[in-house]
Amino acid sequence: MSSVLIAKMEAPKLYSSDGIVRALREHYDQVYEFNWQQVRFNTSVEEMRRRLMGMAIMYHPDVIFLHIQNPDVLDQNTVEFLSNEIGFVILYTFDVREDIDWMKKLAPYLGLLLFADKDSVTQCKKDGIENVDYMQSSCDYQLYKPVDAKLAEKQGIVFIGNNFVGSNLKYPLAQERYDMVHLMRKTFKDQFTCYGHGWDFESQMLDPEKEVAAYNYAKISITHNNFNREGYTSDRLWRSIGCGAYTISQHYEGLDEDFPNHWLLSWKNFDELKSLCSKMLTSKWYINVGAERQRACALRKHTWSIRISNLKEKIQSHGRTDNRMENRSEPAAK
Repeated sequence: MSSVLIAKMEAPKLYSSDGIVRALREHYDQVYEFNWQQVRFNTSVEEMRRRLMGMAIMYHPDVIFLHIQNPDVLDQNTVEFLSNEIGFVILYTFDVREDIDWMKKLAPYLGLLLFADKDSVTQCKKDGIENVDYMQSSCDYQLYKPVDAKLAEKQGIVFIGNNFVGSNLKYPLAQERYDMVHLMRKTFKDQFTCYGHGWDFESQMLDPEKEVAAYNYAKISITHNNFNREGYTSDRLWRSIGCGAYTISQHYEGLDEDFPNHWLLSWKNFDELKSLCSKMLTSKWYINVGAERQRACALRKHTWSIRISNLKEKIQSHGRTDNRMENRSEPAAK
């Protein structure tokens, strides 16, 4: 019997780890869930760590999957205990950040450190960290799916993303995103809609259900990434494609391998973006057939289930499933 404990993210109306949890259930016999955000915000970070260790002691999972992005959540003692006493510990932040020092400091006590971009993996290996690997993002395709919107109901171009210019989050492509949105508003006027927070015009933040509707009723969706890194794309790419919107992606290194046969068109500069949007707005074939083929490719190659299947192979190649598993008693009843 194989088992996994996931310390999951659950931000109401913003994000949920449900897609990852569902994929884990496809590949492990037992899946135990720990909502670390809820416990932390209702108690304290110290209590959250104590309860995480307590749950691990109760169930003794083979794998502990830490879906945690915040640098102040974990400490060495917690991770070292989980790794030495319980099972194979994985830390996956999902988001890309400039500062990964806190993850590097925890690496010696982890089974595997995962990044959603290959540049961070390369950086860690240059620093002598070998238990590091790449796992690209995905989305919950049971949520982000078509709702049978008819072609006649689809309108214009949509972009969903926040403006970080002037915020305390310093993303290298923040200014480019700001310039892109304003250029698209000027060029396409009422054919272009932007959703997200922080913009200097009226714009609303969408919960997941409204996000699904926005993608479904757009002819075209465009994406923009916060970083220009190998293998990295915003997970909004998967959400958009999952909903059946014809998606034009900002180019990233590795896109052609992710989408062979050129089903996903990409832009490298604003002129290319404007040209592609102008052409695709009037193309019924791309809006219908092209979108269907994008989605088929994503479901074939880029689901959380496929990511987790590959992760199980990475666990094997990065060391141990853990020799102590053979001597463990059965976990307590859930």
